[in-house]
Amino acid sequence: MRVGLNVLHLVPRETGGGELYVRRLVPALLEASQDLELVVFTGREAYPSFEAEPWASEVELVEVPVRSRSRPRRVLAEQTLLPGAARKARVDLLHNVQNTAPAVPRVPQVTTILDVIYKRYPETH
Repeated sequence: MRVGLNVLHLVPRETGGGELYVRRLVPALLEASQDLELVVFTGREAYPSFEAEPWASEVELVEVPVRSRSRPRRVLAEQTLLPGAARKARVDLLHNVQNTAPAVPRVPQVTTILDVIYKRYPETH
C-alpha cells in the first residue's frame, strides 16, 4: 500500500509538536510494515531537512512548490496542488497529519486532529 503523508504545514524548528510527531511517525510506520510505501509531501522549507533524515532513502519525498510559512499559500496549495501530486504519486491513501485536508483529494484520505485548541482560539487557525 502506498500512503502519502501531507506535511505541508511543517516548517523546521517552528512547527513544534506537529514536527516531532511527523519525524517519529515516519520511521515507526516503516518499521511496522514491510509492505508499506510512504510518499512524503512537503513544502520548500522542510524538504532539505527531510532529505537529511536517516529514513529518507526509504520514502519518496515530493516537494510541493509552496512556502509553508505563508498559511494562505499553504492552504491554497493543499487545496489545489496536493491532490494532483497525490494522484501523480499513485498513493492509495492520503494521511493529512495536522488538522487540515484537501476538500477534494481525489484519493481516500484520513486526517489526524492533533489537538482542539482551535476551538478555544479560532483566530489562530
